[in-house]
Amino acid sequence: MFLSKPGEYAPCGTFNIRHLILLIGTLVLIMFAVKFTKIEKKEDVKLIIRRTTILMWALEIFKVLFVINSGQGFQVNKIVPLYYCSLLLYSGIFSSFGKGNLRRVGDVFLATGRNNCGSYFYCIPNNIITRLSNATFYKPS
Repeated sequence: MFLSKPGEYAPCGTFNIRHLILLIGTLVLIMFAVKFTKIEKKEDVKLIIRRTTILMWALEIFKVLFVINSGQGFQVNKIVPLYYCSLLLYSGIFSSFGKGNLRRVGDVFLATGRNNCGSYFYCIPNNIITRLSNATFYKPS
């Protein structure tokens, strides 16, 4: 189901019972991870952020390769991470690998900004990137 072509299954939609179940499941998993993660030093937090950033970039690259391989064309919103939830990717790089002010920007965004952006997008999912979803620049034959 997750790796199916568009239109093969009906979209799950937002604000329905399945969405609520996934949200509750995610919150339970986050609480489980927080409870059983032992953080003794500040360096442990940085290591977790670095590993999470690398994992998220790997998953994003996998998603882009899947989109291209499944024949969906080069749609801006599907191959370039320009949506609110993708800001984690960029702030994670700044926080993990940046120095000075860039590192501080990444740290502050990870601590506060992602919550604001994620909440806004959750409440109002229509943005300019969503409107660009029909802008196909190249479709492989």
